[in-house]
Amino acid sequence: MCPVALLIVSGCIFSPKKGTDVVLPKTRIVPSTPSLVLTAMEDAYTAKDSVGYTRLFDAAYQGLSLNPNDPGVPRIDFNWADEQLHIQKLAEKPTITTISLNFGLNVTWYSDLGDPPGWATIQRKSSASTLSITDGDNTYILPNDDLIEFKLIPTTPAPSSVTDTTLKIIRWTETHP
Repeated sequence: MCPVALLIVSGCIFSPKKGTDVVLPKTRIVPSTPSLVLTAMEDAYTAKDSVGYTRLFDAAYQGLSLNPNDPGVPRIDFNWADEQLHIQKLAEKPTITTISLNFGLNVTWYSDLGDPPGWATIQRKSSASTLSITDGDNTYILPNDDLIEFKLIPTTPAPSSVTDTTLKIIRWTETHP
């Protein structure tokens, strides 16, 4: 058998074994600006990417959901472990076929004088954002009148960022009217 035919039949010595999948590393957005943090969150949440999602939260992260109109549960507190468990459960549930998260255009941020230096604050009305999750025959949609506030802290040095700084979510507050 000629050498070329032998190579065609046997495959390249650098090819993976037959029947094995090659998993390439996922390219993730570097959260170097406040708007890129939200874009990275959209991508990771939509893909049910637990590593990409939880890397956006600081270890000291605290979340809060306030609903003064709910006498049973007017306040829900959550933390990094809760976010990790939430995205993990989404990924593990085979009946969830579609997740769509979009914070909309024109994400603006500001520095709150009451926060430590370097922190950034983003406030969004959920009417500017969309979240829907399709689980089997049911589609759940985020209410349109919530106020969402993110507090972001800088992390340096961050070699993955061209600015040597990335941002992480340290606080997340949802207020339901």
